[in-house]
Amino acid sequence: MASGSSAEDSCMESPPAGRRSNVAVTILLRVAAFVGLLELRAFFGYLRGISDNAGFPHEQAALPGIDRAIGFGLTPGERLQSWFFAGHLTKFDSFWLGIYDAWFVVPTVLTLYMVIFRWDIIRSYVTMRVLVYFLPLPIYLLMPTEPPWMAIHALRIQSLTTAGFPPDSNPVAAFPSMHVLTPLAIALWLSWKRLDAMAWVFWIFTALTVFAVLYLGEHYLVDVLASVALAPAIVLLANAIEQKFSARIAPRSALSPPGALDPSQLAA
Repeated sequence: MASGSSAEDSCMESPPAGRRSNVAVTILLRVAAFVGLLELRAFFGYLRGISDNAGFPHEQAALPGIDRAIGFGLTPGERLQSWFFAGHLTKFDSFWLGIYDAWFVVPTVLTLYMVIFRWDIIRSYVTMRVLVYFLPLPIYLLMPTEPPWMAIHALRIQSLTTAGFPPDSNPVAAFPSMHVLTPLAIALWLSWKRLDAMAWVFWIFTALTVFAVLYLGEHYLVDVLASVALAPAIVLLANAIEQKFSARIAPRSALSPPGALDPSQLAA
């Protein structure tokens, strides 16, 4: 009797082999998704870096001309620097430099959250991020654009830090601004998915980033406006792709025998 009871307890304590297998598959899928997005970002960086190799002429005059018209003689970035820059680095400048550098971290933190806690919508999230990375590439290829610090020799506040100029494999890939496009597209996508708290975080982060890229001399206002125009198109396209994919999945689910397990449920 004792040995029988011990065997029953052992069975109750250890999960079935099938369940353990499903958990292992789920973990592997989520790790693969996270690493895959990191690799995708690196691949985008490579393609962005070589996009100037085609030899198309650099845009140097039209965008600063538009910006100066908007700013009544000075670009909006130059206006901001005339109002707020003290002539030397201050804590105010350090704050905006930190906002600018946060672009390299904040979206990755969100990706980690989505992989761990919102796996049910990871396909839509990945679609949006892929579009964010690759839709601007033809623009970088066909219209390489010199940023303010290069085209009009505007002050680049980053150059005053001890670190100096940040490494950039292609400094003329400035239109549109990826610093603005990425958080803005994420904010729109989060709003679409009704993840309101996180959406507000990214709306605020986007607004801070817009000020940072202008004030620090990294982008024209036109670069920012191009990002504002492109971000909704990205989310609308991601929505269309998701709807089309869902329409294809639905007939397969209807043909599945009763009690059959949808493969997508294994990942969830």
